[in-house]
Amino acid sequence: MAGRPLIEDNLPLVAHYASRESAIRRRVLRETIERFERCPDGDRYQSRALENLARWKRASQQASNTRSTLVLPGDWGVVTHGLTQQFGECFAVLNMANAFVPGGAYVEGAIAQEENMYRRTDCHFYILPPLYDVEQDRYTPEATRLISGEDGVVYLDADHPRVCIRGPEERNEENLGYRWLDEHEIFPFFELRAAAQDLRNGDTFDANRARRQVKAQLETLKLANVRHVVFGAFGCGAFRNPAEQVARIYREELANYSASLGG
Repeated sequence: MAGRPLIEDNLPLVAHYASRESAIRRRVLRETIERFERCPDGDRYQSRALENLARWKRASQQASNTRSTLVLPGDWGVVTHGLTQQFGECFAVLNMANAFVPGGAYVEGAIAQEENMYRRTDCHFYILPPLYDVEQDRYTPEATRLISGEDGVVYLDADHPRVCIRGPEERNEENLGYRWLDEHEIFPFFELRAAAQDLRNGDTFDANRARRQVKAQLETLKLANVRHVVFGAFGCGAFRNPAEQVARIYREELANYSASLGG
């Protein structure tokens, strides 16, 4: 069975996940999973996402060989949705992943980007062996090594596009948002799963290691011939990586890879 075991609200939780907001996020996750599981014709959302992509492709005025780098503020899903419509291409999206537990604390209701992605999409259903050790509820050591970019590449599933069916978290709303996307808004993306350095214990940022990790992401895209990608502030949230240094590394390595990724 795909995905990690879900947590019911009547079970004891550590204080960090006992909040009202975490309970809402767990409910949102259950709703999303149920929506995919109860889909009457199985692949309806996948089909609709690809139909929308084809429609946006026909309407796009962007030349397929145009090379551009955009710096945009915003939620990962909102930005990806807008770019997918604009360019008519299926984008890879960086999942700033936990290196040891698939989806991080998505079943507990954590707030971070990876968990947010899993609440709004069908990523839950792609937590599978051999990368996932079901008994331990953790990645295998080989998967952790892959996601951490230790061997020069990271995880990318370019054969099975994920599908986003919900909007962003709105923290000023009582139920935190997560509106259902209309059928014509549903979009596909490729999950690019990579883990940054975790500096929460006070470790010093290793710029050389960060550069190797960024290069591993770009090398993975190059090998898969995926030219459209949405990156993010890799490790700059909960994992406390320095945003300016990370941004500089991305800028430099994108310049180095521009020829191979630009077509």
